[in-house]
Amino acid sequence: MAPQRALQVLIVDDDPGILSALTRLLQRDGHTVQTATNGQEALALLHERGFDLILCDLLMPALDGQNLYGLLQWQLPALCQRIIFLTGDTLSPDSMLFVEQCGQPWIPKPCGIAEVRTAMAQILPALVHNAPEEPGERVPVEQLPLTGPLPEGADPRSPLQE
Repeated sequence: MAPQRALQVLIVDDDPGILSALTRLLQRDGHTVQTATNGQEALALLHERGFDLILCDLLMPALDGQNLYGLLQWQLPALCQRIIFLTGDTLSPDSMLFVEQCGQPWIPKPCGIAEVRTAMAQILPALVHNAPEEPGERVPVEQLPLTGPLPEGADPRSPLQE
């Protein structure tokens, strides 16, 4: 069996607990993770290097997820197909209209690793078939490490909390 290659994942969220928990869970699944606490930091990182996947909160200071998505549509449009949105703002008509119209997967917070893995699986075709913004080798779908062992006794449905 060929060695698995990790996805390069950018997590954008202003909640340190969510950043920490998602980072740990995705690293345990074999992925390389970088974090940003707002859209401005994320945009700078996205211009510096390529990412296979972006997990992005909708509501953040400085530059929120919806405006970051708008800038990416203009500056780095191929990345728009590789975003999964996170939000605790499920009662806001504006937030729900946005995620419905953009067509990207979204996960209500708090969430567990099972929801994250399911959303990642939804965008696998975009990860495999669309070229990255920067030159690089694509990972064959059968080699994407979307699952990994959970610690003994861990509940895959448990919320991402410290």
